[in-house]
Amino acid sequence: MRGAGTGISWARRTILFPSRYDPFIKRLEQARRDAQVEIEKVEERWKKKADEALFFGRLDELQSYKRDYESLEEVRAAKLKQLEPSSSRARIEVDREIDDWRRLLENKLARGAIFLDYTRLEIEECRQKLLPALIKARRSLAQAETDLEVASNWLWFKMAVLVLVVVFAAGTVAKYVVELLLRSFA
Repeated sequence: MRGAGTGISWARRTILFPSRYDPFIKRLEQARRDAQVEIEKVEERWKKKADEALFFGRLDELQSYKRDYESLEEVRAAKLKQLEPSSSRARIEVDREIDDWRRLLENKLARGAIFLDYTRLEIEECRQKLLPALIKARRSLAQAETDLEVASNWLWFKMAVLVLVVVFAAGTVAKYVVELLLRSFA
């Protein structure tokens, strides 16, 4: 009877559906979660350092400087309008402030193309650094998902083998019983 008990115990371990409580399935699910977290980390770094939004943000900044530059005369006129008409010292101060602002904006706008080109190069460099990590993380996730799928499908293979073993055993027993019956009638 010990042999039958051992066989039943083996069958239980072999046939039981892999559940999420099975340590092997837990490891595969954890590997999938780890791979997903790694992808999210790499994609977050990509968004911060290698996304087009960085370039367009800096382009918008330059366009804002251009609008400010174009409106300097209006700002000057508005400030002069607020002053007392006889205050030449205040008028000089406003002109100096506007000239300083004009020089600063002209300087930023003159370096704008170089600034954007540097940004483009910076983004390309970051992409070259991050792309291998992103590919590795996505491959890792694909492998983890495939492993989990195969582990889930492995059950059907085990069940098919078990059915074949049971059918073989039943056929062998049936053959033996038939032979015994034939001998007893002979």
